[in-house]
Amino acid sequence: MQRQASPALRQQTCRFAFQTDIVHNDIVSATFGIYIRRVTHVAQRPYMATWVLIYALWPVAPGRPPERHLVHRRRIYLDDRDTGRWHHFSFLAQVRRWIANPHSNQGLFVQATDSRGEPLAVIQPDSDEEQPYVSNLCIIHSGNNGCHRKS
Repeated sequence: MQRQASPALRQQTCRFAFQTDIVHNDIVSATFGIYIRRVTHVAQRPYMATWVLIYALWPVAPGRPPERHLVHRRRIYLDDRDTGRWHHFSFLAQVRRWIANPHSNQGLFVQATDSRGEPLAVIQPDSDEEQPYVSNLCIIHSGNNGCHRKS
């Protein structure tokens, strides 16, 4: 019996499927973009911060949930300078690993919460208004002339 992820876990995970032709190209750049929701309820304390933690999910065994391996982290402040905007992370090495071993591509788990424990990263939109802010992976490779976005 395979376990289903909890709704909270599903809201913080994403997986990017690659077209088979991408394996024949040289990956030049890969950038993971996540939008951090604007925080409006935080008390006006200077320098109140949290962490954006991005984990690669690795397969363990059939029927068991994947393990999390930290691949990026960034400290953000819970104010106008770091919330209500996009944050980008270089994912070149991770994308190359996924292409070399497609079975290892179990997706990403993003953890970023405010002072109340509410998710800040828009991985799955909470509303239609958040649809333009869904996380994305921008890959530039030798087979294309521009950015190929995957949501």
